Amino acid sequence: MKIDKNFTIGVLSGICGILLVFLIIGSTNPNTTTKFEFHDLGDTRGVVFNKVNGELEYKEIRKEPLDNKMKLQLESGALLRVQLTNWNGSNSTGFFD
Repeated sequence: MKIDKNFTIGVLSGICGILLVFLIIGSTNPNTTTKFEFHDLGDTRGVVFNKVNGELEYKEIRKEPLDNKMKLQLESGALLRVQLTNWNGSNSTGFFD
C-alpha cells in the first residue's frame, strides 16, 4: 500500500513538474525582432521608421550635411565608361562611353 501511494505521488509530482517547465518556457517571449529601422538621408536628417504602426519620423542627426559629392578628375580627352544595370532582374546591361 505504501509503495502504491509513493508511486502515485511521484507520478503526479513528475507531471506537475513537466507542466511547470512548459508553463515557464511558454510564458517567455523570444521575439527579438527590431521595432524600428533607421535610414540616413545623407544631409542633416535621418528617418526613423516604426515597423509596428508604419509611422515615419525625421530626426536631426548632424549639424552639417555630409560631403557625398563624388569628385572625379579626368584629363582632357580621357574617356569615362559608365555601366548601368537593370535593377528589375533582367540581364540587360547598357554601356555608355
